[in-house]
Amino acid sequence: MFKAGNWANECIAKQASAPAAPAVPAAPLQPVRALTRTGKPAAYLPPTREALAAASAASSQVMPYVSSFRQLFNRRMGRPATSAGDFDTLMGSLMDASPRARQDIFKASPGAAAPVNYLAGIRQSSPKLHGYLMNMLRNSFLGVSAAPQSRPGLNIKEASLQAEADAARQAPDPARDADLGIPDRTDYGDLSRLPVGDPITYSVQTHSALRSGTHSDLRIGTPELGMYSWAVPKQLPLPGTRHLAIPQALHSHDYASFEGDIPKGRYGAGRVELADYGSAIITRYDPNGRLDFITAHRRQPERYSLIKTRAGPRGHPRWLLVNTTPTSTEAADKHRKPPYAVVDPAKAEQFFDPRYVVSPKIDGARMIAELLPDRIEMTSYRRGAGNKSISHTHKFEGSLGLRMPRGYSGARLVGEMYATDEAGRATTPQALSGILNSSTAKAVADQRSRKLQLRLALFDLDRAANGAELPKAYSERLDLLRRMTDAITARNAKLKGRIDVIPYTRDPAAMRRLYDTIRAGRYPLTSEGIVATPAEGGRPAKIKFGREHNVYIRGIFPANNKGTPRAGGFEYSLTPGGPVAGRTGTGFGHDILIDMLGDPDKYIGRSARVNALGQFDSGSLKAPSFISLND
Repeated sequence: MFKAGNWANECIAKQASAPAAPAVPAAPLQPVRALTRTGKPAAYLPPTREALAAASAASSQVMPYVSSFRQLFNRRMGRPATSAGDFDTLMGSLMDASPRARQDIFKASPGAAAPVNYLAGIRQSSPKLHGYLMNMLRNSFLGVSAAPQSRPGLNIKEASLQAEADAARQAPDPARDADLGIPDRTDYGDLSRLPVGDPITYSVQTHSALRSGTHSDLRIGTPELGMYSWAVPKQLPLPGTRHLAIPQALHSHDYASFEGDIPKGRYGAGRVELADYGSAIITRYDPNGRLDFITAHRRQPERYSLIKTRAGPRGHPRWLLVNTTPTSTEAADKHRKPPYAVVDPAKAEQFFDPRYVVSPKIDGARMIAELLPDRIEMTSYRRGAGNKSISHTHKFEGSLGLRMPRGYSGARLVGEMYATDEAGRATTPQALSGILNSSTAKAVADQRSRKLQLRLALFDLDRAANGAELPKAYSERLDLLRRMTDAITARNAKLKGRIDVIPYTRDPAAMRRLYDTIRAGRYPLTSEGIVATPAEGGRPAKIKFGREHNVYIRGIFPANNKGTPRAGGFEYSLTPGGPVAGRTGTGFGHDILIDMLGDPDKYIGRSARVNALGQFDSGSLKAPSFISLND
């Protein structure tokens, strides 16, 4: 019986007293599959004398591995990290057992030798430790993989994945592996060939491999280039975290959507399930070892960086997969949209005064633009599902890879995002909504195919850079915005004409001309109206144009409020018996809304007057506002 102590050295001593084994060179441990060709799963093979001899010869590699797991064992069992007693006693008992008993132990079968009772106790108290320990026993006893000298604490699953990648390099067989999606095991692809800025295929497969255990396979690529692949020992990282990513051979594009079983004896044997499939966009490639990309098949993309680190075992490269998706909602939380006064166009003349700043009312989406050293983060002032911020950064092509002027980083600008066609005219709100509410890949494709371009008209600041105090006068904030946008576009020509301060004036004659041009429908960016803001600061006013329509009330819908129950508005049709064309919820008094909800039959079927800014092809009115009932 072995005594407590260093079981690896005792293993060497036992081998020295045993009959001579065939000479084995003192080389890094090879995978069991390379030592035996039985075709049985490596995890269930008892150690051969050759494997033990190899372990003895490579003890300098095994020892850091053993030390790491001894510390893990003791920490989980509540013992001092350097304690050797229980751990080494267990190892000694296993080494003293017969090969059959050890095989039973590795299988964790009920008929195993005495140490199984100890392992069963560990399994009950700490299943994760039991899994680590069993993997360690299989790997260090059987020689599944050598312990890396440069990283003594390497995770078992990471070591197994690396061993499998090494095996692929050592024994490529294109004829055998082509149907598994690996045209050439030695070809890892040239990352510089991946297109930057264009949607490409993205895939994540959950691979329950017999040899290396369950892990995620990340793949990005194109039909022409194939799928660049990394094995991630864990699932893909959550925002703000990072996981090891071990590069794998280039796979065929068809394999990116593969699901099924890879038979035993084949490279990667095990079950493959598709966890995610869609598109990605490469946002940055650095030949020194960095690749940034986003998932582009959902409305809100995940952002990742693949960063090459120092070489791993045997000098092969390793990467870190970092999830860089922003999680802060501070920009939306701290933004306060001012309450606008709505003024009848007949009273617009009072605002044609130098005390006001007048600008066109663009019908877009309010956006917060945060300036960062290399990009502009564009987020909605609203928050989306799960109370998360809504980012449109990657839908606005040209917002990345910037050179921000010194002293500007950290400033938050406020503006209206809109889209224009080739002629420079603003698109309909429906077209803009289609872009902003679709996935990033579809938004980019739609803009390119329809030759549309997102633009940002800035009209205020939420925060100055470097903690500076914002000017209180609105006219001074506009002047600051003008200087900032001029400096930004001077250093980033691709933004010229796409990000600018909204046109504004304090000249009464120019105000009148702007008002008349918009009302006549000749202004390219809007037909809605104008906004008048006190130059020294104060409540802005909207003067919106429209035309009266007669509609027929078809139904009452409730308000989504916490106070007194009331209606939110009504659904309408354009003819007495026609289909419902839309709904309106503005222009009502509080009392009528309460009455509408309490007695809907009093209103349904009646005719009403509404004001609208226009009419869509579907018949629905644009921004309808209730005026009064007709009878």
